[in-house]
Amino acid sequence: MSEEIVKPKKTRKRGGLNLIDVMLTVLLILIIGAFLAYRFFVLGEATKDVYLEYSVEILDVGENMNSTRLLGQELYTEDNVKMGTVVGCSDVSTKKRSVIVEDRVVKDEEVYYITVTIGTKAVRMKDGSYRVDGMTLTTDSVLDLLSNEFALCGTCIRVSEVIK
Repeated sequence: MSEEIVKPKKTRKRGGLNLIDVMLTVLLILIIGAFLAYRFFVLGEATKDVYLEYSVEILDVGENMNSTRLLGQELYTEDNVKMGTVVGCSDVSTKKRSVIVEDRVVKDEEVYYITVTIGTKAVRMKDGSYRVDGMTLTTDSVLDLLSNEFALCGTCIRVSEVIK
C-alpha cells in the first residue's frame, strides 16, 4: 500500500511592505506637501475673503465712446484669469497729459478717458494687498483686460472693500 504523505501547505506571512504600499505612501506625502506649499507659500498668510470694487482709468478712448456698453461685462486677463464684472462706468472725460516731443519739449495734450469700476471676490493678504484668482491687485497696477467685446488697457487708481 502506498501511503501518500500529505504535507500541509505553508502560508507565507507578509511582514514587509511591498512596492504598491511604498508608492501609495509616497503619493500621499506628495499630495499633502503640495497642498501645504500652495497654502503657505503661494497664497501666503491670507486673512480674509472679501468683495472688492476697484477702478481702472482707461486713457485714449474715443470722444464719443458709449461706455454704458461695458456694464455687466466679465473681464479676464490674457491668461484667462477672471478679474471681475464691470459694475460702473464714467462718461468720457478729458484731462491734460504731458508728453515729450522729439526735440525734448514738454507739451500738454488733451486726452479722453473713462473710469471703469469692477467688482470681484478677492483674498486680503496680511501685507494689505489683494489677490484676485491668484493675481496680485494693487493701486497703480497696469491691467490689460479683455471681454467678449472689448480690450481695455489701464491703470488701477482705486481699490476698496465693499460689504455685500
